[in-house]
Amino acid sequence: MLGTATYHAFRKSFIVCSYRDFVQYLQYYSLQMSQGLPNIIGAILYNACSHWFRDPDGNKIRSIQQYVNANSVYFTYLMLGLCMFNALVMLLPPVKRWISRVEENSIANNEARAQDGA
Repeated sequence: MLGTATYHAFRKSFIVCSYRDFVQYLQYYSLQMSQGLPNIIGAILYNACSHWFRDPDGNKIRSIQQYVNANSVYFTYLMLGLCMFNALVMLLPPVKRWISRVEENSIANNEARAQDGA
């Protein structure tokens, strides 16, 4: 799924910007949005939920047995919930129309710029 998201982010960066000067910037922006920002959010969530990654005595997990006795499955449920929320938001008709409209406008702008430059 991350590979698909990265592919679409790069695809959008080339659709939105036709100028060569901005392509490198958009690649950087795309990488930050697909890898940097999610990693920061993940680290914040992990730290906020760190008590789930301890055994019942409050010790750090160092063995499989401690992992089995910990409540780390709640973190998996949290991530599943976030993924499902994201999927539901993307399925909303206004969101789908907005994404399609942005793509269509960007493609039309790029085609117009290409014809003006030719």
